[in-house]
Amino acid sequence: METLQELHSILTDLELKREAQKAKRDSFRNTCTKTTDPYGRPYKVVVKNKHPPAELFKQLGNPSRGDTKSFALKILQELYPPSHSPATPPNCFPLIQEPQITKNEIRRILKKATTKKAPGFDAIDYIVLKEVNNSFPEILHTFYNKCYQLHCFPEPLKKGIIVLFHKDGKEADKIKSYRPVILLPTIGKVLEQILLRRLNHTLKKKKHTSSQPVRFSRG
Repeated sequence: METLQELHSILTDLELKREAQKAKRDSFRNTCTKTTDPYGRPYKVVVKNKHPPAELFKQLGNPSRGDTKSFALKILQELYPPSHSPATPPNCFPLIQEPQITKNEIRRILKKATTKKAPGFDAIDYIVLKEVNNSFPEILHTFYNKCYQLHCFPEPLKKGIIVLFHKDGKEADKIKSYRPVILLPTIGKVLEQILLRRLNHTLKKKKHTSSQPVRFSRG
């Protein structure tokens, strides 16, 4: 009997937590919908525990009015030190004529794409991209096939925004206490996924797969 009562109590607590979380989400969504200033109350609620760039630079030993570009470069150089390993020329293979990218390929990738990912500098997130593809599938279909035909990955799609997140429990005045995240344009991410899937398919078909783990391969 006591076990049933304890189980009932646990289930009741879980239900209350779910309802509380739902109420918080609904309240925040309602606040965001009604606001006319994107950097008003909703923005302040989200970033209230985050350090603005000027304060972050000050913590890391750089004046808030200093040269932020050179300081950002210093952060990147420390987080990603240059590699001194000798570059090896890649093996050149003859180009293989493959069929065009299909609308189904694009649709499948967008279907699996999470809408919770932040967009890149163009502010086009997966929600917008999915709506565009649903309403006007020819736009992305034509664009990706043109990139494929020209063997070109557009330079703007390689540009990202680097955001630094402070690691919990780490000292705020140390550069390596921050985890860098690069926000890339979603349009480029979809193109990358198309090329990745086709590459993996070709490697598997030609039996060029390796037993060693490789970043772009599964397993």
